[in-house]
Amino acid sequence: MSISPDFVRSLDELARMDMESWRDLFSTFVFWSTFAVVIGCAIEVPELVAEHWPKVFPENWISRTKLLSSFGLLLVILGVAGELAFEHWVSRYEALLQTLNSVLLREAELEAGIARSSALEASSAASSANDSAKNASALANTARKEADSFEKDILAAKLAATQAESQVEEAKIRAATAEKNLLEFKEKIRGRYISEEQRKKFLDLVRGKARRERINIRCLMGDSESLSFADDLRKLLQDAGWTVPEVVQIKTLPDPGVLLTVVSVVPIIDNHDGTILLPETSAVTYGGIVFDALKNINIRVTARFDSASKQLDQGDSVGIFVGSKP
Repeated sequence: MSISPDFVRSLDELARMDMESWRDLFSTFVFWSTFAVVIGCAIEVPELVAEHWPKVFPENWISRTKLLSSFGLLLVILGVAGELAFEHWVSRYEALLQTLNSVLLREAELEAGIARSSALEASSAASSANDSAKNASALANTARKEADSFEKDILAAKLAATQAESQVEEAKIRAATAEKNLLEFKEKIRGRYISEEQRKKFLDLVRGKARRERINIRCLMGDSESLSFADDLRKLLQDAGWTVPEVVQIKTLPDPGVLLTVVSVVPIIDNHDGTILLPETSAVTYGGIVFDALKNINIRVTARFDSASKQLDQGDSVGIFVGSKP
């Protein structure tokens, strides 16, 4: 459990006030002790006068002056003892206050040092943002037409970075925005691939459902990114248990992205309850399994169904067309 700095400062202030109140109290006691010494000395004066000038007082007053002098001596003794004791406590609390002030001064110096260090780190972050902006500008020069608007953001980030010395916070915000746009742009132009996490999830989803059925994969000819992603899909489907031949490159594809096609015989309708009866090896069945699993691992895929009656040279089959990246 962490303690907030405000709470610690409140405790320090309470400790300071408590020490100052005790110091002031003992200082008051010192004052009254000194006052008692003065009064005691003053009370002893009549005895001194009576000793040197006995005719000043009547004879019956001499004994009274001695009694009064004894009381004055007692006041002097108590006053001196009080001064010694109370001055000790005053000195002790003064020392404690000086120690506390030294500790607080040290903490203030440390906080100032941390603040200066934070300022240097912010300045360094602004410098890094400037470097990131330069790298992003170099990428934007070779990017697609969408990079035109992104280049304006880079220029804005570079301008903010040059003003970072006087506007550090604003430069940090602009740099963060430019970094985010750069990451989004890199993600956009990066080739598609299947991560290890997607692979494990796909295999878990289709475990026990593949029965070596054939799946054909085609990709756009001359598109290296399309071919690479098609090979990833081929390896994934083979690991899951389907039979997948080598990827075939064709000149044209229906649309960008991934299209899953199913060519199937016309389903048999049960006369009793109207349900569609399909064997487990039906293209519709295992095509649907593949389609759902790909969707579940966040691969953007569309599906199309063709009846085998329109393509007499084919039986049941599932095909995957990998077009250019959308």
